[in-house]
Amino acid sequence: MDLLDVLTVYYGSEARTIELQQGDLTNLTPQESIDILLVSAFPNNYLPMSGTPIGALYRRGVSVEELATAKAIDLCHSCSCWLSQELTPPPGVQIGRILCYEPPIFGNVAEVIGDMFRCLAQVLSFDTPASIAIPLVATGARGEPVSEVIAATLDAATHWMALGMPLRQVKLIEQSSAKAVEMRRIFERLKNNYPTQLPAPQPSQNHDLLLSYSLKDGSDTAHALAAELQRQRPELRIILDRAELNPDTAWQHALYDRVNSCRAVVALYTPMYMRSKVCQEEFNLAHYRDHSAPEQILFPVFAQDTPLLPAMQALPFVDCRQGAAHLPIACTDLLARLGL
Repeated sequence: MDLLDVLTVYYGSEARTIELQQGDLTNLTPQESIDILLVSAFPNNYLPMSGTPIGALYRRGVSVEELATAKAIDLCHSCSCWLSQELTPPPGVQIGRILCYEPPIFGNVAEVIGDMFRCLAQVLSFDTPASIAIPLVATGARGEPVSEVIAATLDAATHWMALGMPLRQVKLIEQSSAKAVEMRRIFERLKNNYPTQLPAPQPSQNHDLLLSYSLKDGSDTAHALAAELQRQRPELRIILDRAELNPDTAWQHALYDRVNSCRAVVALYTPMYMRSKVCQEEFNLAHYRDHSAPEQILFPVFAQDTPLLPAMQALPFVDCRQGAAHLPIACTDLLARLGL
């Protein structure tokens, strides 16, 4: 691999890198190995087409179609992605796992990149920050401008890495030397536009809690929860209104500001919460802030029976699934955990 340029991002004092490289991602040395390779596909369609990462892997003896038959983590229903088992590839294919993103409909460049990072948030571990590779999506048959794809990727990667997503290294890899020349010029021009470190959150004095919930199946519980919390603590300042996801932005600045404006975030677990991009984004933002904060920020509330996303499974929660009669007890428990 030929290292063309690098951007260093800081999570606290920890240096992380976004690297632009040219070469064959299926022919790496052990020192160049990556933990996760992101690929994209149409649902259940893994044709090894020429010029695609899936095609390059197939020619080296790694079939994404076969990997799809024994997924390690299947999040197609909630996040349009799945994670393979650990690979046992031939020499030169120094890739630990494949993360395949396969939405029913491909959105614009920023939406696709934003979706990919939401997928990553579900499979990464704080214990072992990962090295990942992201080929330039949508610049082949779809013909999206290389500059837009690099800009969206840098925007998402710099913000998520600085916030605490456990990524030690993001590699943008291009095999074509001619295309890599264009990428290098664009990368060099754009890289100073993105933050290398995020400022510490400054919670607003006007808000105590953000209630993160799905409008489709969580509104009644959210409003009942807010009413009971304020009955027990009338001075409590709660944000209940819903935000929207901007499909033209890979990093959701408005949601980031919204989450950071509150002392704490209450995530209301329901089936549609697990499928909502807005809810997933709010949860991820709160989760990474919670991990780096000196005190607890994120307070999940289990409102309805539903399978949890991987990032949620180890977090303690307040159980509110027993109905309205149990709501005062659940709120008392929640207030105690909040330190109120």
